[in-house]
Amino acid sequence: MSNAIANRPGQNLGSGDVKALFKDIYIAEVLEALKTANVTMEKHMVRTIADGKAAKFPATGLASGGYHTPGNEILGRNVKHTEKTITVDDLLYSDVFVAQIDELMNYYDVRSVYAKEQGYFLAKLWDENILRLMVLAARATSNIPGVTPGGSRVTDAALKTDATKLAGAIFAAATEFDEKGAGVGEARNCFIKPAQLALLVQNKDTINKLYGGEGSYASGAIASIGGIDLIKTTHLPTQDLSTDAAITSANRDPSRWD
Repeated sequence: MSNAIANRPGQNLGSGDVKALFKDIYIAEVLEALKTANVTMEKHMVRTIADGKAAKFPATGLASGGYHTPGNEILGRNVKHTEKTITVDDLLYSDVFVAQIDELMNYYDVRSVYAKEQGYFLAKLWDENILRLMVLAARATSNIPGVTPGGSRVTDAALKTDATKLAGAIFAAATEFDEKGAGVGEARNCFIKPAQLALLVQNKDTINKLYGGEGSYASGAIASIGGIDLIKTTHLPTQDLSTDAAITSANRDPSRWD
């Protein structure tokens, strides 16, 4: 009797590695979990760097002008320029090994569970890095001193527990954006912890329809305050991470993380 012709669904075009296609499904599950748990991916500029160790971004100053006196020659005015260099981080990864025999004997699909957990890990670390950079940007000085505005901070120890002051701080941030001409016509976002969002929802003024509130006490959600969208997340870092090996790679300056 001749041997049966085995169908190998993991083989690419019927030849080569019999597991070649399996990893693509797993990777897709990881990426799906990452996109589901991630809150900052669509809220900031993402640039793909195919080659090299860094990317440079131009920073342009403000143009000036004046009233023309008839007969005078218009010579033009200088606009200052500089650039910001963003260094590529070390490779971010999440690794899990599953022995095939263990997978065969298991009564549930453990790979699916691992894929989701890996995606959640990558999403959390991604968000934490981006949110730390946002904090650093708020503390940073102007790219072009004396010409373009630097970052701003709105601080109050009561913001953790006082919904009225928290809402006022969000309005203050919106005012800072307006006065500095930052993000004109673009979406503005506030990443907020669940506990603070709950404070705002329980504050009748922030959800009162008579005041134009867009929140719901029943659903525990509130869309925006002062034109700034509220995004609930548990990924906001709260502790000193300057010595954490997971984020202080060779391509970063650990002294910046506080």
